[in-house]
Amino acid sequence: MVKRTCIGTLSRVSTDGSSGFFEAKDWDIKCPSGEDDVHPQIGLHMSAAAWGPRRQGELRKGQKFEFNTRNGAGGRGEVCEARLVEDHQMMPKLGNGVHKIDAGPFVRMYFEPKGALGKLPPSIDRPRLMIGVPGKPYQFVRIDMFKFGGKPPQHYHLRPVEPAGGKGIGYEVRTNETSVQAALRKFFRVGAFAELLVDTGAIRTARKIKQADLNRARRQIRTVYAAAQSA
Repeated sequence: MVKRTCIGTLSRVSTDGSSGFFEAKDWDIKCPSGEDDVHPQIGLHMSAAAWGPRRQGELRKGQKFEFNTRNGAGGRGEVCEARLVEDHQMMPKLGNGVHKIDAGPFVRMYFEPKGALGKLPPSIDRPRLMIGVPGKPYQFVRIDMFKFGGKPPQHYHLRPVEPAGGKGIGYEVRTNETSVQAALRKFFRVGAFAELLVDTGAIRTARKIKQADLNRARRQIRTVYAAAQSA
C-alpha cells in the first residue's frame, strides 16, 4: 500500500489526549487522488502512538502535523506516522539580513551573513545557511559557519529543532580558511549536498541536485558574504 503525505491541524482531541482527528477542510496539503488513498472528505483519525510512544497523552487541539496516511479498518483513513511541524525550525522570512540564494528549482536556500548572535560576543559574526525543500515550511539543513575562541564550533544541523537546533555535527576548517569557505568547499558538491538531503529523508530531492545549480548558489553566497563584510 502506498503511503500519502499531508500536513494538517488537529481539530478534535480526546479528553486524555490519546487520540485526535483531522478534518479534511483543515489540511494544508491534500492527499492526491488514487485507489490507494484515504477519502479526504471523511477526515483522519490519529493516535498518539503515531507520533511516538514517548509522547502519548500530549496531543492538543490546534497542533499542526506532517503525517503519512493509510487505510484503516473498514476503509476509514488513519494516520500511521506523524511529525509535529512546530518541533522544527522554520525557514526564515526574507529581509532583515536574510538573502534568497538560487540553488535551482528543487531546493530552497537562504543565507544570513550576520546571523543571530546568541551567546556570542557582538564582535563575532555568525553566518548561517538554511536549506529547505519547496512546499515544506521548515528547515531540512542549517549550516552554522563561525569560529570563536580558537575552537572549531562550525557545524551543521539535520532537521534542526527548537529551541537551538538540536545536536550539531562539526565540519573541518583548514588552515587559512574561513568557516564559510570550508562549508562551500565541503557541501557544494553534488555527492556531499545530496548526502545531506538523504540524511534528512529528502531522497527524491537529493536525486535532482545539479552541480550547475550548486555552482551558481556558491557564487551568490560569496558575493553576499563579501558585501556584508565590507558594509
